Amino acid sequence: MGAVSVIAGAASGSSFPNGWESFLLAVIGSSLFATLIGGVIAGLRASAAQRRDRYATSVGRLVAWQEYPYRIRRRTSDTAEALKELADLGHTLQEQLAGDRAWIASENKRTAVFYDQACSLIRTTAGDAARDAWTRSAVVTAADMNLGGGLSTQSALEQQYIDALNTAIRWRFGWRRVLPRRAELPKS
Repeated sequence: MGAVSVIAGAASGSSFPNGWESFLLAVIGSSLFATLIGGVIAGLRASAAQRRDRYATSVGRLVAWQEYPYRIRRRTSDTAEALKELADLGHTLQEQLAGDRAWIASENKRTAVFYDQACSLIRTTAGDAARDAWTRSAVVTAADMNLGGGLSTQSALEQQYIDALNTAIRWRFGWRRVLPRRAELPKS
């Protein structure tokens, strides 16, 4: 029976020969199912990529806050314009950190614990270093750019907290999500 007679038979109300009707329904159904599943998987991948980018940005802002006292200390001018630019940068970083903290808390409570710990430590040490840096005069020579022991930060401990945060973030993606959590906070 040719394709034309199969179509004509279907139009007249007769069934397809040899189970063709079931086969066509299975093919159409599986194609729709595959398209639906493909769309869901693509959406999940896109969502995960956006979350990864947001986490990377959040960690980058922590590091920017950690480095902020160095920017203050290495300023080359004490003009109102230069001071305003540095102060505006500090305000922007604080606002961004608060936004990141809120987003991470809503995205995953366990990761938020790691972020909060790292953020609190970095804010404390960077805040102390920034206060000290603001009291120093502007840099006037290239040799003054070498701060040596001019800033006291706990960069090794801060790095441990950032590493713990990165481990917690890594466990938010892929196959690790189904395993028990391995990330732990550093011992202070």
